[in-house]
Amino acid sequence: MDRNQAPKPEKQWRRRSLLLAALMACTAPCLLRAQALQGFAYEAQPTAPTGQEWQSPEALALNKEQPRAWGFHFGTEEAARQVMPQHSTYWQSLDGTWKFHWAKQPDQRAKGFEAPAFDVSAWDDIQVPGCWNVQGIQKDGSLKYGVPIYVNQKVIFEHQVAVDDWRGGVMRKPRNPQWTVNQYPNEVGSY
Repeated sequence: MDRNQAPKPEKQWRRRSLLLAALMACTAPCLLRAQALQGFAYEAQPTAPTGQEWQSPEALALNKEQPRAWGFHFGTEEAARQVMPQHSTYWQSLDGTWKFHWAKQPDQRAKGFEAPAFDVSAWDDIQVPGCWNVQGIQKDGSLKYGVPIYVNQKVIFEHQVAVDDWRGGVMRKPRNPQWTVNQYPNEVGSY
């Protein structure tokens, strides 16, 4: 065969197939052996927290998936060139005015509200994103959606450093009746 002659399409196809097979054979072990990032603990967890999980700077996350890259689909090439997802026809922002129901405790929450026929017309309107505690502060100073905490004060709930302290849960009654957690033990917001 003359060197200046182009290879037949069949030979080109074979060469490409062999090249692709060789490339896959080399990269497949790397993909299969993807190393887990250090500091993420989510396999073979102890049955209960020990209280020492966050003492190590090497521990990045407990029961949390590893970070990964994300992508977004665009309907047209022009939209994709604008890069940001909000330029896509598939993008829908959840920001805005939402119907909102607030309850002091879980047993007072709105049940079954996810059903399409559920009537939420009596619910309040709230801005999303936002902090419902802060949005519930009325002009007269009264609080409609609980007390905004963690603002220029120490955390105000009962805690002791003892074995099995976590078993009491968030619904346990604290000793100090003036603590916020006594009046609002576990608020529930339904959007």
